[in-house]
Amino acid sequence: MAQVNISINDELKARTSEITTKTDPFYNTENMKTLRQSIKEANEGKLTAHEMIDE
Repeated sequence: MAQVNISINDELKARTSEITTKTDPFYNTENMKTLRQSIKEANEGKLTAHEMIDE
């Protein structure tokens, strides 16, 4: 059983190393700045209620 686990682990490591990571554009600097500002305003109670917008 231990040998099977080692083989599976080796295979997973090999496949994982083939995966290239790419930065998600959601987390770019400008968007994170906007999100932090929105969170700050929400924590300060500066919220505006509105209806859901259906597109």
